[in-house]
Amino acid sequence: MVASTRLAFALFLACVAPTVASAQTVWTVEPGGALDQIQAAVDLAADGDVILVRPGEYATFDVVGKSLVIQADPHASVLHFVLPPLIGTPDFALDVRDIAAGQSLVIRGLDITLSYREPVPACSITNCVGGVRFEDCTFTASNGDGVAVGGCASVTFTRCTLASDAPFLPNSSTVYEPNAGLQVDHSTIHLFDCAVLGSHGHDAFGFFDTQTSDGGPGIDVQDAFVFASGSAIEGGAGGGAGEFAVASCFVLSDGGPGAVVGGPAGTSRVFLFDTEVSGGAGAVPEPGCTEPAGSPGPDRIVQSGVVLDPAGERRTFGMSSPAREGDFIESVYFGEPGDLVFLLVSGGGAPGVFVEPFLAVTHLDPPSLVITPRGSLDGTGLLVQDLVAPRLVPGAQALGVTAQALFVDPLGGLFLSGPTHVVLLDAAL
Repeated sequence: MVASTRLAFALFLACVAPTVASAQTVWTVEPGGALDQIQAAVDLAADGDVILVRPGEYATFDVVGKSLVIQADPHASVLHFVLPPLIGTPDFALDVRDIAAGQSLVIRGLDITLSYREPVPACSITNCVGGVRFEDCTFTASNGDGVAVGGCASVTFTRCTLASDAPFLPNSSTVYEPNAGLQVDHSTIHLFDCAVLGSHGHDAFGFFDTQTSDGGPGIDVQDAFVFASGSAIEGGAGGGAGEFAVASCFVLSDGGPGAVVGGPAGTSRVFLFDTEVSGGAGAVPEPGCTEPAGSPGPDRIVQSGVVLDPAGERRTFGMSSPAREGDFIESVYFGEPGDLVFLLVSGGGAPGVFVEPFLAVTHLDPPSLVITPRGSLDGTGLLVQDLVAPRLVPGAQALGVTAQALFVDPLGGLFLSGPTHVVLLDAAL
């Protein structure tokens, strides 16, 4: 079913937009433009501003104590940071820290890659009390964790890939360390429709390079809370002979665990809702070699805490962003045939709140919440609608809204999708 309507956002703007702070300024980053690096825009931006990132390759940046929306425009924007392996100071490709209570950070549509010799994450998120959200992003680190989170109250990933890639050189101690796709310490994490992959073990090439290494864990949870919905979490494969190895017979390494859950306080809680967790494959010998194959990694290692696998199937929802006045915003709902669907829209970027009885996380702001019925899912469990972005209030350059979908099955069961953040822009931008 495809329909066009202005209703949901028109109602939102008419009823609650006056109570929601519009973006003060929209900053545009593009190669050759007045702002050609993301960091320059972050430095200039004030709380509530929007940063639009055009397609291109950009240097590292950090966001410290600011409430911002960083939106790729369109989704092809790429962030690369490639540092020669033997020089320079270790740094994160993206460093987020000190987002305070009442602040929020939303980043959508960036590919974040870090190649470095030392075990440095592609993205570090620390000491954030306010909500931090990523949507449609990829994170890849060659010698470190894909993403490392510590001391954060609410970090949400929607349709993201978090990966630690195979190390291309040993670190300064000549050790190939297994790394996690996602490392979590004393934090709350929500994963919706994400892929999380631990590092592939190092493959040996011969001569002086005869060392292989085990795969890394998909996710490493230490005294933290994780809710994963509709996601795939996998340990990295064990290292063996490299593709262009001058020799082929080496000691073969084991695959990494899908998930490691622990912590000295024993407070870890992990909910795996409609989520697959699997260990990485062990390395296999090349033809003519007698070394034993590496062992597959365990699906889970639970050292302390609790891991739960609630029954049921998640529902998914997404909306395209950004959208200029008059643009179509594609909305895609997916669940079970016959589900009734309601669109929930609010302002702001509220931190995620886990509602355990419904196995749901809400990011909605109740004072600005508008609910509209959208119809029912067809025989394939799909509903696609095109909403028309309405005109903003006079003088506004942009407005950010958070949307989630509520599904009601034929038996009255309730299911809440993950969040999506939509940036509505002035038509002139």
